[in-house]
Amino acid sequence: MLLEQHKRLLPFYDVFDEQRYFYPSRPQQVVELDGVRLAITICEDAWNDKSFWPRRLYNFDPMEELMRHHPQVHINLSSSPFWHGKRAMRRQMLAAIARRDRVPVLLTNQVGGNDSLIFDGSSLALNARGELIAQAGILRGGPDCR
Repeated sequence: MLLEQHKRLLPFYDVFDEQRYFYPSRPQQVVELDGVRLAITICEDAWNDKSFWPRRLYNFDPMEELMRHHPQVHINLSSSPFWHGKRAMRRQMLAAIARRDRVPVLLTNQVGGNDSLIFDGSSLALNARGELIAQAGILRGGPDCR
């Protein structure tokens, strides 16, 4: 089975310059794998929840579109750079999505260094109540990496 999913929201702030190099995807679709309906998002596509953020960066929320197709699980594939406090904030944001949409959320995040960026990993799984049920090992060394 070949699955191809494209990113809808292209950040153009901080260390991101994606709008310079890419076009946003067309509407995304829920896919079925072994009888399970999956909403697959790429990083920023899950970071625009109007009920979580006081000020949204985009007028469009790909998650709202995907949830209309009733997925059973949400998977977010990320390369989200580290900054102090981000692990806790990212977990709270994804837990809010899990509770709102009543679906488990799985996050896989890059780990290690690339140019001047550090990726903390911290991949995790949340149940549909937003409760942490699994978390991968984390990058050690900083005050936020305990």
